[in-house]
Amino acid sequence: MQIRQATQSDLKHFFTYLNDHLSDNGVGDTHLFQPMSKTESSVKEAMKSRFSEGINTAMYQQGWRGLWLAFDENKKIVGHIDIRAYSENHTAHIVLLGMGLDR
Repeated sequence: MQIRQATQSDLKHFFTYLNDHLSDNGVGDTHLFQPMSKTESSVKEAMKSRFSEGINTAMYQQGWRGLWLAFDENKKIVGHIDIRAYSENHTAHIVLLGMGLDR
């Protein structure tokens, strides 16, 4: 297994992984694990833009985001961690944490 910081070239595969991940949100016996409805649980263009722009923004600058990906031996994404700043200026010292694992 390899864990490394994501680059722009990883994002296409990351969005495929994340879309699959979100498809389980609130389905069957799975609880809602994202603050979005079951019908809205997919990767939208706005989310893609936030990730794309965020990983190219320097830490502590407005809109920054860190993204790390875990790959299996076949180079398939099997997990992720992302951190991002709150949007309010007075909250630069805290982050939001997102994480997920493939089934």
